[in-house]
Amino acid sequence: MYSDSNSGLTRKQIIELTGVSYYTLTHLRLTNQLPIIKHPRGSGDKTLYHPDAVVIILDYLKDPNGGNHE
Repeated sequence: MYSDSNSGLTRKQIIELTGVSYYTLTHLRLTNQLPIIKHPRGSGDKTLYHPDAVVIILDYLKDPNGGNHE
């Protein structure tokens, strides 16, 4: 389940665990709503997400309005 490097999750692993669409995951990443362990340093380098990102994504998917509205 976890990748070897820094115990983070890759995009593919998060999509498999949560069923979130690629586009929704990208939106959450670009709006800084997901905790990231390692940012990519260039083309081909993977972003590693903190395991808490799974909980954030599941909460996002449960909300009928799609996100935090505090």
